[in-house]
Amino acid sequence: MKNFTALSTGLLAAAIIASPAFAAGEGYPGCLKSDTDKCTAYVYDSMGKVVRDGMGKCLLNGHIPLVAASAIKECNPEFFKTAAKVEAPVAPTVSAKAITLNADAFFDFDKDTLKPEGKASLDALVKDIKVDQVEYITVVGHTDRIGSDSYNQKLSERRANTVAKYLTAKGVPATKIKSSGVGETQPVKDCKGTKATSALIKCLAPNRRAVITVGVSSK
Repeated sequence: MKNFTALSTGLLAAAIIASPAFAAGEGYPGCLKSDTDKCTAYVYDSMGKVVRDGMGKCLLNGHIPLVAASAIKECNPEFFKTAAKVEAPVAPTVSAKAITLNADAFFDFDKDTLKPEGKASLDALVKDIKVDQVEYITVVGHTDRIGSDSYNQKLSERRANTVAKYLTAKGVPATKIKSSGVGETQPVKDCKGTKATSALIKCLAPNRRAVITVGVSSK
C-alpha cells in the first residue's frame, strides 16, 4: 500500500509538472504568471501546500532552480544551517614591572663590570619571572653628572649592555632585551657642588642606576 501511494503521488506530481499550464509557470498556487517572483522550485497542491512523496520528501517541479532564498526549511534544512561561531583567540595581556637598581651595588665607581652583588640581584630577578612569559625587557643605564656628558653617555650604555648580556646568559632571549643609556640626562636627585668629592659622589648615588622594565604576558 505504501509503495502504491508513493507511486501515485509521483505520477500526480509528474502529471502536474508536465501540464502546459505548469510549464508556462502558472496554474498552481505560488507561481502565477502575473506574479512570477513568487515562483519556487517546489510542487504545490490546490490548497497551496507543498506536495510530498511517499517518503515525505518535498517534490521539486524541475523548472525552477532550488535556491536558498526560496527554500523551505522543512523541505531543505541544509539551506538553513548556520556556521559554527568561531571564537577569536583572546590576546594575552602584557603587564609591565619596572625595577630600579642602584648602580653602586652593581658596578664599582666609573666601571661597567658587574660586581657579585649585582649578579646576585639579576639572578633573583630571573628566578622571579617566568622566562617563557617574558614579552620584552628594557634596560636603561643612568649616571651622575660627574664627568663629561659624552663620557657619561657611553658609560651608561656600557653598563646597560652589561646587564642585558648577563640576562641573556641566564636564559632570557637576546631578541627580547633592549638596552640603552641616557647618561646624566635624567637625574632623580640634585646635589650641591661641582668637585668630585666623596660627599658629592655619595649624594649623587641615586642618579647612578639601572632601570629594568619587564613586560610579562598572561598566557
